[in-house]
Amino acid sequence: MGVYLGSNAVDMQGGFVTGGASGASLQSKTVSPSESAQTVKADNGYDGLSQVTVNAVSKTYVGSGVTKKSAATYTPGTSDQSIASGQYLNGTQTIKGDSNLTAANIKSGVKIFNVTGSYTGSSSGGNTPNLQTKTVTPSESTQTVSPDSGYDGLSKVTVNAISSTYIGSDVTKKSAATYIPKTTDQSIASGQYLSGTQTIKGDANLVAGNIKSGVSVFGVTGTYTGGGSSGGSGNNNVEAYAVTSTSPSVSFKTASGTIKIWGYGTITSQGGWGGQTTSLIAFAGDKYYKGAIYGSPSSTSLSLSISGGKLTGLPSGLSAISAIVTRGI
Repeated sequence: MGVYLGSNAVDMQGGFVTGGASGASLQSKTVSPSESAQTVKADNGYDGLSQVTVNAVSKTYVGSGVTKKSAATYTPGTSDQSIASGQYLNGTQTIKGDSNLTAANIKSGVKIFNVTGSYTGSSSGGNTPNLQTKTVTPSESTQTVSPDSGYDGLSKVTVNAISSTYIGSDVTKKSAATYIPKTTDQSIASGQYLSGTQTIKGDANLVAGNIKSGVSVFGVTGTYTGGGSSGGSGNNNVEAYAVTSTSPSVSFKTASGTIKIWGYGTITSQGGWGGQTTSLIAFAGDKYYKGAIYGSPSSTSLSLSISGGKLTGLPSGLSAISAIVTRGI
């Protein structure tokens, strides 16, 4: 075994000898990052590594598991590695083992992954270079890994895996957008990462009764044949219900068209001294007329609609009715 004075080797008579640790045969290497960890070691014939250059990750790189994570292997290093939440594992995630993780291969008194080392050094003669182990995480800039001061070189460099959810800084990112369907196609270009939800609008009016008969709009075939307005080309058909209840149930087949009412009814109102007054009314489409003692009957506009299967918008105080309710179809 060599004897050292500082960093210089000396012989048994105290003279300096050439060579020693500073004369180690070291190799320079370049490695490109990938989604699997790599261990870079010197080739046969070298004592170790002088430096390792880790090429830059492409700025347009998109990991294979942005939405689904395929199988991956993790080689333990000096820092924690994690499998991010918010993704579906469609492949086995393997944390590597190593048959060399034994006490005889670890420096005496040092614990690595709960294995306490017992190795105290080689008993063979010669000068052993002082080599360092390092770990590097890929980035979008090229990194050169060199040994720290006090080391002759690198025994190995562990290059951590690129995260399978990694999105490069130059990948086009599309924020949230809304698309209203129209007569021509709209597209969301490929080659970009969706950083916001893309919403294609729906419309509750996209029903057969609102589309021209025989015409298909987004897979909905129309049944509407026109209707009721003056000067139009429709058939002027209407759907009608006879009502005799002051809170009538009405179920029209179509949701379009103006609702009108025709017929008679009575309105009861409170009079003086606790009495009641009953008045006859006549329904005339979108209004009703109330009888008058003097002068012409007065008209009141109606706004009829269907709510929960019931006809709403009838006059307040209605006490009796005999009428026809219509809607154009």
